[in-house]
Amino acid sequence: MQSFDRIKSKADYPPIPEYYDDHRPFVSERAVASGQGSKEGVQSVHRKRRSHAILLCFFVWLMLVGGGYVHAYAVYVAHVNTWGWTGIQGQMPYWFVLFEDGEIYYDLPLEGLDGLDRTKLKLRDNEAWGHYDIQGSTGIFTRETYPDESIEVDDQGQITFREDTYRKLDSVNYMRLEGAWTYHIMRSDAFDPELYPDYKPIIAFARDGTFVDLGLFKADHLPIPEDYGTPGRTASMEPGQGWYEIRDFTLFLHYDDRRVRKAGFCVYYGEDLQEQPLGLYIYRTRLYMMD
Repeated sequence: MQSFDRIKSKADYPPIPEYYDDHRPFVSERAVASGQGSKEGVQSVHRKRRSHAILLCFFVWLMLVGGGYVHAYAVYVAHVNTWGWTGIQGQMPYWFVLFEDGEIYYDLPLEGLDGLDRTKLKLRDNEAWGHYDIQGSTGIFTRETYPDESIEVDDQGQITFREDTYRKLDSVNYMRLEGAWTYHIMRSDAFDPELYPDYKPIIAFARDGTFVDLGLFKADHLPIPEDYGTPGRTASMEPGQGWYEIRDFTLFLHYDDRRVRKAGFCVYYGEDLQEQPLGLYIYRTRLYMMD
């Protein structure tokens, strides 16, 4: 049975808030003593809270827009035939990202769109940036040192650019993956002991949100953003396991040893949009599902 030997005093409870709003004002004893318990005092508190909220919204907006961080965007991709400039029959993905303020980035950012600092990326890759203007079913892409290029937009929102049709990608937020994947077209090459004596360029995903990296990054085939000579580069590519998450075309790999790898991510369903993905793109590199 609960004991009531000691009745709690007012000092045993946490401080009463200065202001509480559940459709009516609550005024503490201290507010009454200071004269804020009057109608004018309560209205003054309301005004201060509204001012603080407006300032907070302004600073959030400043971080998103003024600081160059990504907010609203649309990602498009086309698989372009490479015969025209390589002499080899095949297809290569080409991306562009349209931002709501009229900027365009002619690729998929290597580390994805989550938390993208556009100002920083422009310093590193300014030539890949431009502007767009779309009016109805037509538009113009502009970029420094390049001639203006016209585009067309069809009823489904697809964009025809340089005679190739770019399709807007659906969100990949919180997607779950499954299966083992490698960049080798001939999947058996991933098990070649001469090429990979103590690891395999394979990553496996499970629908419960876990992954096992058998050495996909250690093979040093994917264009990871860490430059050669970067301290800790080799250690960061070691195999491991952990849990993953996907948002804003960004794959996060959280390793059990507390490493976190962040990579641009896209799913390929084929030109005829199959129900199951035919490939994954990590760091703009296509991965094929193991048989």
